[in-house]
Amino acid sequence: MCLYLCYVSTTESHSNKMNILSNGVRRIGVSLMQKPLHGLHVATLQINHPSWTPTLYFQSHLPKMISLTSPLTSAPYKRPETFSKNEDKLIREHVKLYGETEATWNNLAKTLGRKNPYYIMVRYKYYLKGDPKVEGRFSPEEDRIILEYIEKNGKSSAAFQSLTHLLGRIARYSVVQTRHDNLVSGNVRKPRSWKLEEQKVLLKHVFKIKDIKPYDIKSLTLGPGKFADVSIHLNRTQSSCYKQWVDKVCPILKTFIKGLPFDCEWKITVIRYIVDNKIENEKELSLIAEELCPGQTKSSVSHFVNSISYKNVNGKRKKSELPLWKKLSDGESVQAIISLKDGKRGQRKLQNDNLLIEYYESFIE
Repeated sequence: MCLYLCYVSTTESHSNKMNILSNGVRRIGVSLMQKPLHGLHVATLQINHPSWTPTLYFQSHLPKMISLTSPLTSAPYKRPETFSKNEDKLIREHVKLYGETEATWNNLAKTLGRKNPYYIMVRYKYYLKGDPKVEGRFSPEEDRIILEYIEKNGKSSAAFQSLTHLLGRIARYSVVQTRHDNLVSGNVRKPRSWKLEEQKVLLKHVFKIKDIKPYDIKSLTLGPGKFADVSIHLNRTQSSCYKQWVDKVCPILKTFIKGLPFDCEWKITVIRYIVDNKIENEKELSLIAEELCPGQTKSSVSHFVNSISYKNVNGKRKKSELPLWKKLSDGESVQAIISLKDGKRGQRKLQNDNLLIEYYESFIE
């Protein structure tokens, strides 16, 4: 949920107010905000919340406090929780009986003990409706369908929603919309592995924008928005730069700062913990990820577990529907890690890690 306020002088014309709003809205977040606004026009824009119809309105000379809340819930924003198979089944059955209405989402939220019915709606609409199964990178065939479908049906939200269902994609329609925009603009980047020199650029960027204290792990924490500039320099997406930082670079630095060995033992520890404790999904593991692997981040542990959750089926990598511990109980993943550690690839990674640490030390000396 995003709420934006723009304070506009009473002397401005309506068209100027609209220009000021579009060019200079000020983000205030999602918590309730109260502020006296005497003698001012207030332009309030509500966006990025599918349960609302975006509205724009002006009011003059408000001698009172303004409160902003969500029509569905006054609870602060919270990342959507995961859903179990039984909960998904209940959602499907309930929608089949009562339809896709606000009352349905509210009733399901109460039944499932969820505070925000919006996420029930999102779960059904984008992850359950039509039983979508496709995820991951877009194939050339999907790119062709996207371009042809939008050229024929236009760029409306409804068109992208229908296209998402047509592709069988487990995603919100905005993912397909972004893919279309990238295809049209020629901004589609082919996946490529990260090189040591790029990691150094990433590290240098972090030291440039933030006061990193020597050997202070907490100061290494950054949000995704901090990687916008360096993503342009590296010709990579902002998401790719952020994931490389939290999944690869930050764990290398944490391992060094804590004086831990640079090996693959933490991966074997994670697999054995999952199997021994019959961990069914990544959410259960995330609660103790950093305690179990002090040299890693929650994101790097999740990335590793997700990568080994796939199995080769008829020459294609597919994610198994089995509980996490059953996927890994055959011991194949442990043997693969041991082989990797002793192979040339493992030795090359260790060498690159040491070179990155040397580069890190050059900044803190």
